[in-house]
Amino acid sequence: MATSEKQLLTIYNSSQDYIGLINLSPEGTYIVKSINQTTVRFFRKLGLLKHETDVIGVELQELFKDIYDLSDKAIEYRMKNIAAVFEGHEVFKYESVFSPKGKQISLHFETVISPIIDDNGRCTQALYVARDITKSHERKAKIIASERRLSMVFNGARDTSFIFDIKKDGKLVFADANQAFIDATKEFIPAQEVKNLYGKDAHYFLSVFMRHPPEVVEKRLKGIQGIIKDKKTVEYNEHYNLNDGQRLDLEVTATPILNNEGECEQLLFVSRNITKKVEAQRALAISEKRLSTIYNSSQDIIALIKISQDRAFLVESINQTGIQFLQQSNMIQSPEKLIDLNMELVFAELFALTPSLVQERMDGLNQVFEDQKTITYRSPLNLPGKDIFIDFETVISPVLDPSGKCSHLLYTARNISESEAAKRKLIANERRLASIFNSTTDQMAIVDITQPNKFILEDTNHSFNISWDKAGTPINIKDLYNQDIIPYIQQLMQFSPSYFAKILKQINSIIVEKKPFTFEELYNAPNEKRYNLDISIAPILNKEGNCAKLLFVIRDVTLKTKAKEQLISKILETEDRERSRFAKELHDSLGQILTAASINFDIAKKGIENLPDDQQEKFRAGLRFLKEAIDESRNIAHNLMPQSISDFGYVLTIESLLDNLGQGTNIQFTFYNNLNKTRLSEEIELSLYRVTQEAINNILKHSKATQVTIQLIKHQDSLILTIEDNGKGFNKLEHIASFGLNSMKNRAQAHSGVLDIDSHPGKGTSITLEIPTDFVN
Repeated sequence: MATSEKQLLTIYNSSQDYIGLINLSPEGTYIVKSINQTTVRFFRKLGLLKHETDVIGVELQELFKDIYDLSDKAIEYRMKNIAAVFEGHEVFKYESVFSPKGKQISLHFETVISPIIDDNGRCTQALYVARDITKSHERKAKIIASERRLSMVFNGARDTSFIFDIKKDGKLVFADANQAFIDATKEFIPAQEVKNLYGKDAHYFLSVFMRHPPEVVEKRLKGIQGIIKDKKTVEYNEHYNLNDGQRLDLEVTATPILNNEGECEQLLFVSRNITKKVEAQRALAISEKRLSTIYNSSQDIIALIKISQDRAFLVESINQTGIQFLQQSNMIQSPEKLIDLNMELVFAELFALTPSLVQERMDGLNQVFEDQKTITYRSPLNLPGKDIFIDFETVISPVLDPSGKCSHLLYTARNISESEAAKRKLIANERRLASIFNSTTDQMAIVDITQPNKFILEDTNHSFNISWDKAGTPINIKDLYNQDIIPYIQQLMQFSPSYFAKILKQINSIIVEKKPFTFEELYNAPNEKRYNLDISIAPILNKEGNCAKLLFVIRDVTLKTKAKEQLISKILETEDRERSRFAKELHDSLGQILTAASINFDIAKKGIENLPDDQQEKFRAGLRFLKEAIDESRNIAHNLMPQSISDFGYVLTIESLLDNLGQGTNIQFTFYNNLNKTRLSEEIELSLYRVTQEAINNILKHSKATQVTIQLIKHQDSLILTIEDNGKGFNKLEHIASFGLNSMKNRAQAHSGVLDIDSHPGKGTSITLEIPTDFVN
């Protein structure tokens, strides 16, 4: 053996990848010529083979079926692409999941099949290389899950957060901000300015956005560079200058985010608004020097009013909040001018109230003094020289001396402009929602669920009432207001008790999990029309965050569903037509050729007595294989398009199929029907056969059932096919997108039918296909 061949053989057998050599046989099949030791050890570990020779010389298609346990569809896909490798000299790459039969493992492989070209430019061999990428898949899944969790934390946090990317040249660029940052900045900063932050550098952020002077910008940039260099989290206080001269005080945490190489690639800034905290601390410091703790810790405007001997109400002191308000409103310049000022002058000159309002306020002070009872009133204040109105809630309370006499009045004014504005905004929003509720073409209903085990109809919109009136419902919806609608829902929709129980269970899940749910439903209306409804149920939460009401939104998707059904029907019709054509060609051309070959073999068999025994045996084996090929071609043609459906109908075809299966399996098949030899349309019978065929194939392959019951019952308004087995069942969530189940569902939808699959591990499987009689006839 040449040195290069030895080196290649060493690489071949020592590689950690799974490598095999595929030969193209003279008959045009693909044969396993060899596999490396890594592959041998892998198969032995899984108990899929005992010796290497178990797969040498085996056709690749058989290996995919017996060892890899692939579906026919998956085998067809791979064989088609392997043919392209040999014929077109193309490299075939794909990723796949390997789940060995009887093993509770799933491995991810990345496979490359490459052509080996000989000196004549032909490809008679191919190199099969598979690499186990299971761990990398798991890592990717963990990274994705981690990123999602971080994203939820980032966007769900109450503190404002934003991120700077660190470019290769050291430049810091604003990259992202969480929802709290966006919400907070909307209150103080124009939306356009916030939008312009993305992609801008740190200097722009500090100087333009934060409005810091150059010396502060320089200090902050220097500090940021220190964070990047030291790779340590730093906390500091920051402030933002508002347009009106005020400022927001912020507590900032800057954290470096490192990459896999330990280099800082991002900076995360988390800031908390501590403006109120700072103001409270500042007010507390002032209050300790000038006033009592209670008097000065409040954010309300508080004044202490003394009562003179001649019954005049004079300002004795005012808290810092009041002073700040009066100064910012340009009512006073010096707080000292307030001391001993008569409240009548305060109302008339500072607040610029009308004479009648001044008298009303003075009467209120006298009332508190005389009755020694607190009074509360609300009043708007127009700031002098400005078109600004501030809503105040004012409380005037008597302050009694030790003898029980009223010696002072405590005057407290609270700015309620924000809460009043919020109330007005809430009212406006409620009006807009009411407008949407009543003007949308979707049907809407609101149901109260605060009473145990009751669903009280609270309101419906105009579209809801109109739609149900058109459907000819025997119930006036408005008559159901403030009533439990559970009995009426079952009456309207004509649900079976078991199905209605499932719906109630789902509604309870919506209430508990506080998540909306959408499903489709078929409604047979009293006006003899059928409606396809898209129904969404969403929770409406109260202040405590609990589900107090349910919003039902119903959309008529009948036209959309019919269009979808027509499309599926056309696709299935085209598919069945192609199946029929291919089956006919397979039977008429290939079948005749194989039959002719068999006849010639039978004639030639009479003259083989003079041949050696081993050659006679080979001849007989070839004849046997040929007859098996003829039988197999007939089976394939029958599976593609069973002629018996056209000739004898669904019932006789299924009875014949079950008789054959009963002889070759340990399963007891039972078939009932009430058609009484009545034929259905060929299109319906073919769909019934395809659904039955797919279900039986799944039972034979996977269920381990011993009993199977098939029923086809024609009712007055529907045709129902039921297939039940007592096998091991399966988890529907894990197989919801399987090709076989989707094929059955498409068959149902093509005839406006509904396919329901009820299966649980260890409890068998029940498949029900229901087709409206309108489509059957």
